[in-house]
Formats: sequence, C-alpha cells, structure tokens
Amino acid sequence: MLRSLGKMIWARLWASILILVLLVLAGAGIGLYAHALHQWRAAQVAVKEGRFDEARSRLDLCLSLWPRSVPVHVLVARAARLSGDFETAEAHLNRCLKLQNGASDDVKLEFLLMRVQTGEADEVAPELIRCVENKHPETPMILQTLSRAYMRNLRYVPALHCLNLWIQEAPDAAEPRQWRGWVLERVNDSKGAMKDYLAAL
Repeated sequence: MLRSLGKMIWARLWASILILVLLVLAGAGIGLYAHALHQWRAAQVAVKEGRFDEARSRLDLCLSLWPRSVPVHVLVARAARLSGDFETAEAHLNRCLKLQNGASDDVKLEFLLMRVQTGEADEVAPELIRCVENKHPETPMILQTLSRAYMRNLRYVPALHCLNLWIQEAPDAAEPRQWRGWVLERVNDSKGAMKDYLAAL
C-alpha cells in the first residue's frame, strides 16, 4: 500500500517536473522568436537609414533561426549590396534562387540594382524605369540607386531625370533635393541649386 502510494507520488512529481521543463522550453522558444522578430524589424529600419553593418549584424541572428527565409536573404543581400559587398549580395541572392526554384520580383530587382552599382546602369535603366512607371513599391530605392550611379559617372542629364522622378515620388524627402542641388551646381544652375538646398534643409 505504502509502496504503491510512494510510486504514485513519484510519478506525479516527475510528471510535474516534465510539464515545468516543457513550459520553460516553450517560453524560451517564444522569447527567442520574439527577439528574432525584433531584430528583423530593427534590421529593416537600419537598412533604410543606411546603417548597413548594424543591419547585417541583426540579420545574422535572423538567419540562424530562419535559414530558409527568402525575405531575410534578400535583405541581407540588399545590405551587402548597399555597402559595396557584391560577392556576399550575390551569394544570398543565389541562395534565394535555390530556395524558391527561380527568381521572385524582389530577387530580380536586387540583381538589377547590383548591375547598376557595378557599372551597367545604361543596360538595365529602361527596365528599372518601367518599374518606376508601374509604381513599384521600391521606387525611391530604384531612383536613388540610378541617381547615385549617374552622379558618380558625372552623367548629369540622366541623373537629373532620375532625381526629378524621385522628388515627384517623395516630395518631402531631403536627400533627392540635396543631390539635385549638387547636380544643378555642376550644370551652372546656381539659382536652382540654392532652391533645392534650402528645400533639403
């Protein structure tokens, strides 16, 4: 009688311990997921604000939990591309191609923007401008990338065209006005440049 009662108490004790351990593990898993989600959102903001090293550090954690996530690989590729690390960007985009058996629109766009940054702006600009005309959600980034490439190569006419489109798309953004002011200075339109610089301020 006492022996069976003791066994029953031990069985209940072990069951309680097992439930407690499972609850702790579940809580830890939920906490880790919530932390990764926070890192993901913070990385998206960091990329938009140009803090690429911070973004890539945060994305490392996301990749450790979601190694097959195409959006995470695309954002890592974008952060790498924008910081000039084209080898890493290409590796992550190629990983996306394998994960989804082909290229999504986001992956295609990243490949096109990488070509712009590596000197092929004229070859891919028509396709990117079509994206802009079709109101692609990444229109500001497309125009920023094209503008920067044209400005770097002192191609002021296409740079102005892209900057004008960017300002139409984001009339309250300071960066395109500042850049257009810089271009207008180079084409001897000091009055227009001053107007853009003041608007940027």
